[in-house]
Amino acid sequence: MKYLTRNSLILLSLLSFSLSWCQTETSESNESNSFFKNESFANFKIGGDYAIPIGNTFTGDNLDSSAGFSFEVSFNLNSPIIFGFRHSNSTHDVKDKSLVGNYSTTHNRLNGLLIGYQFFTSSKIRFTPTIGVGKVSYRQSINGNKFYDSGTALWINGEVSFHFTKWLALYGNATLQKDYLNMDVPSELEDYFKYGQFLRLGLGIKFVI
Repeated sequence: MKYLTRNSLILLSLLSFSLSWCQTETSESNESNSFFKNESFANFKIGGDYAIPIGNTFTGDNLDSSAGFSFEVSFNLNSPIIFGFRHSNSTHDVKDKSLVGNYSTTHNRLNGLLIGYQFFTSSKIRFTPTIGVGKVSYRQSINGNKFYDSGTALWINGEVSFHFTKWLALYGNATLQKDYLNMDVPSELEDYFKYGQFLRLGLGIKFVI
């Protein structure tokens, strides 16, 4: 009888501990979900890009890879869906002037709007894919005279961020950007000069408020 009683007490103690642990985990999970879903956020991101020209166009064939800069602000109002604004720029050396004209560098600048979705894999890690559309410009300079080519840019971005605290995170992302330029070129050269493509690899910090 004593043996049965002792084992029963041990079993009840283990069961009580298990229930308590489960309740704690559930409470923490609910608190984490509450943090993500029941508050409004603004996300401010600033970081560096490594812009890699790609594709069988004048960008991929004739521009060198280069470091760049990006800035982004986005909002989510009590929802995993985000919307916001993105800016990025980079300056690239020209490999062969004979292919594009008498200039040695071009400056790529993008400003646009984005929409995306935040996946909260844990209280510290988020995965955020976004898509966007905006205005893009290429600035060249010849003998001190600047001229521009402009158009529309589309991009898709995938980002992973690690949150040290509720308001501070480190992010890394990859962006595929395609530019559609308004250029007056012969029809046989349109596919080569009217499109630009970049792969941008980014790293930076994010502030959440």
